[in-house]
Amino acid sequence: MRGRPVDHFGRALSFQRAGDFDNALAQYRVLLEQNDANAEVHNNLGLLYQDRNQLDDAIKQFQRAIAIDPRSVKAHNNLGVAYMRSSRPDVAAAEFRVALASDPRNVESLVNLALVQRSGGRIADARNLLRRLESHQLPAL
Repeated sequence: MRGRPVDHFGRALSFQRAGDFDNALAQYRVLLEQNDANAEVHNNLGLLYQDRNQLDDAIKQFQRAIAIDPRSVKAHNNLGVAYMRSSRPDVAAAEFRVALASDPRNVESLVNLALVQRSGGRIADARNLLRRLESHQLPAL
């Protein structure tokens, strides 16, 4: 009698949320061995590396996610954050703009682009972006 198949993705998320890098990494690797063309797994793996400040590895995973799914707003936003944390504001801004081209109401990408612009001294541009948020219905916290 065979048991139920192991939910590697659910286990990876659980380990990731608990801060257990090694076990989360092991589960994501199993998933990638089964199917390397899973953009969501590559994106989550990028977040795992980013949480450990392994930004080069994170960037590679986000880029792989985007190669699989070029319209992934999450992967573009996350890649932008990794670039921002790597002191590469110009390429970070480009990624946030790509995310916003797909989803102009994406709050994370709007805020992140505003942060990049503010840090670059473009205060008026940052304010204009944040004003766009005023016209959006934001979810209650």
